[in-house]
Amino acid sequence: MLGLEPDEYVAIMGAHTLGFANDSNKSKTGRWTMNPFVFDNSYFKEVLMGHDSIYLKTEADLRLLQDPELKQWV
Repeated sequence: MLGLEPDEYVAIMGAHTLGFANDSNKSKTGRWTMNPFVFDNSYFKEVLMGHDSIYLKTEADLRLLQDPELKQWV
């Protein structure tokens, strides 16, 4: 976790609220939220949906649910 406290790590992961995974894929599978141009808590709502989310979820995103200490901050 890069030497970060759990709350710091989760907060940094929240940056996925904005933008796309890469410029060549701007479909639902290339972004983490419905509106990647608005900074809100939608990333965390999608993370809590786990595999039921239609948006991109990486192993790091899903790890936020697997670790109870991280999940409490999500």
